[in-house]
Amino acid sequence: MGWTIEDKLLLYCSRLTIDINTKEKIKGILNSALDEDYFTQLCVENGVGGLVYHNLKKMGIDSFISYRVLKDLEGIYYYNIANNMSMFHQLEIVLEVFRKRGIPVVLLQGAALLETIYKDPGLRPLEDIDLLVKARDLGEVEETLMGLGFLSAKNYPNIFVKGAVAFDIHTDIANLSRIRARAYTVKIKNEEIWKDAVSLNPSKDMAFVLSPYDTIIALSVHILKHSYGGLIWFVDINEIIERYRDKLDWNLLVSRAEEFNVQKPLYYSFLYLKKLMNTNLPIHVLDALKPKNMNCLERHLIRLLLDNEKIDRFGDLLFLFNIEKGKERFRFIFETCFPRKEIMHQIFNFSNPYLLWFSYPLRLFQLLLIGTKMSFKLIGKVS
Repeated sequence: MGWTIEDKLLLYCSRLTIDINTKEKIKGILNSALDEDYFTQLCVENGVGGLVYHNLKKMGIDSFISYRVLKDLEGIYYYNIANNMSMFHQLEIVLEVFRKRGIPVVLLQGAALLETIYKDPGLRPLEDIDLLVKARDLGEVEETLMGLGFLSAKNYPNIFVKGAVAFDIHTDIANLSRIRARAYTVKIKNEEIWKDAVSLNPSKDMAFVLSPYDTIIALSVHILKHSYGGLIWFVDINEIIERYRDKLDWNLLVSRAEEFNVQKPLYYSFLYLKKLMNTNLPIHVLDALKPKNMNCLERHLIRLLLDNEKIDRFGDLLFLFNIEKGKERFRFIFETCFPRKEIMHQIFNFSNPYLLWFSYPLRLFQLLLIGTKMSFKLIGKVS
């Protein structure tokens, strides 16, 4: 696929601070033959429509783009505001009840970043609110949410929905409870995460966000899990680095990555940011994180990432290369391909439990299709 001018425009516009050189690059692209429908589609798919709109208006170059595209982006921006304000209204209610019950929670991903980094509800979309809770509190958390009128989503017992608002409850930041064999790929220690969590503000003494170091790590693992399918997560990492640049202890981040066995996921993210978003990252950090044992397929997959190629199950392969022992690799492959029945219900969404028996042959067929498509794409890029 490679980088089209629409892709490059998306990269240039997707940050909170845009320098003069980047602004000139944006104006140059807007003066060329832009596929505006494709560009709008990219903005939606990558979760950056509101941010792009904000930047075009802020730079005073919105006249360089068609009225129709600008109105589409404006619609995304104001939809984000309305949706996120509704989400945060419910979040305030939930956090207050948790506070009264003495239940500590950590805001994750979008909700945390809107509070600490973006500060404008139109800049980043929220599909749900991710909360980290302690395993011992999970039952009380579920009971509390149901008492507030939230219902457990079908086949997703840790997602609670009321109207258009959804809470996704986690007991670890890598979502190891879903594919348990992922515990072989990363060694994230929950007690360390909680110990370093930062209070959201003094009036919400039971509500926290992750430390900047753990936020960067969590996002790097999350975007790998989703096979690098959304630019917004790279934007998140870039903005965290910019926000805390003067306070970041890079050696501490590298040490944390080693402790949690996430050097590779962190390296992949940083390489993307350095080469494509021009994030100012110290060379010694990339050198410290760079894997010593990357095989040829792993190197090729990273080249495809930097070439903007989208491949299904990309992340699972890279997770696999983060496991050293052969027996653990086999268990990871088997559970990823044929997860337990609760996960199969999520994949195929069968309403009839007896149809579950057909899900495993369907899963095999699905994997064969994915493997064939991936092989053709890999072979095509090599040749």
